[in-house]
Amino acid sequence: MVPQQTPCGADRFELRLEATGTEARIALTDTMQRLAQLGLPSHRAGDIQLVLAEALNNVVEHAYENTGHGAITLLCDLGPDTLDICIVDMGKPLPGGVLPTAEFPDLAGPLDALPEGGFGWCLIHELTSCVQYRRENATNYLSFEFRIS
Repeated sequence: MVPQQTPCGADRFELRLEATGTEARIALTDTMQRLAQLGLPSHRAGDIQLVLAEALNNVVEHAYENTGHGAITLLCDLGPDTLDICIVDMGKPLPGGVLPTAEFPDLAGPLDALPEGGFGWCLIHELTSCVQYRRENATNYLSFEFRIS
């Protein structure tokens, strides 16, 4: 299933996709192209793309446990000063029902002992002006706000 784009208004849109790595990549490309068409300043595109890639991959890998089964909805609303994005899924909740912390892993020690992961949530917190999570009626809502100006 290819991500489906649903118009919501002049500066708003919605994408629906299945929880696979391939569809997440296609949705990421579609989202960034659509945001550019809506006037997203190019200096913000890299941060937004990085956050979306990390978040969508987390949903595919952790909420749906790489099963390839499950729907993801991506809602985007580009205003004059902010971009609001919400990722909606019905996969597993975040552990403890709360956002992971924004603490970077300890990088002290020898190079071969450095962690390979654990940076995603730190980057998400660092690159957004606001990140929120809630679980309601077996549905996850992960929202980001980016300052555009």
